Amino acid sequence: KKISLYSPRDEQDLQLVCLATLADLMPLKDENRILVKLGLDAMNKGKVRYGLSELFARQNMLGKHLGTTDLTWNITPVLNAGGRLGHPEKGVELFLEQDPLKRAELADQMIQFNKERKQLGVDAWPLVEKAAAESLENFNNSLVIAVDEHVHRGVTGILATKLVQYFKVPSIV
Repeated sequence: KKISLYSPRDEQDLQLVCLATLADLMPLKDENRILVKLGLDAMNKGKVRYGLSELFARQNMLGKHLGTTDLTWNITPVLNAGGRLGHPEKGVELFLEQDPLKRAELADQMIQFNKERKQLGVDAWPLVEKAAAESLENFNNSLVIAVDEHVHRGVTGILATKLVQYFKVPSIV
């Protein structure tokens, strides 16, 4: 039997460290790689910390062997969505709440925030794409800028990244 060097509390904390490292897009080398691996190992043991388990359930990830891609595509955007929409405290509440019913409600809110964030991006794309295309010539085809009061501030970074991919130049939204 493999003996763990970490207490159950350590393993729960390592799960959060893993998520934070992935959410911040830190390079997966040296200690970052070790911390992410330890956090993933703890999650894959089936002892997912409270708060996180509610998100896993809603994303159909319970019982699945998880990797970094699973977390970066399915969990970190959900956790970041609350902050993007002006409710960063909801993620903290989700991980601190002791009542399972309240955690379920918070997880549902986080999932809803992510849906709203996605829709805001979809709705704003035609506005920023048009403004960016019009600005391209003004900056010698080396920069695009999109300004529109209808674009929610919580999705400007996401849209700027999408513009970089679309126009292949730096962008500002």
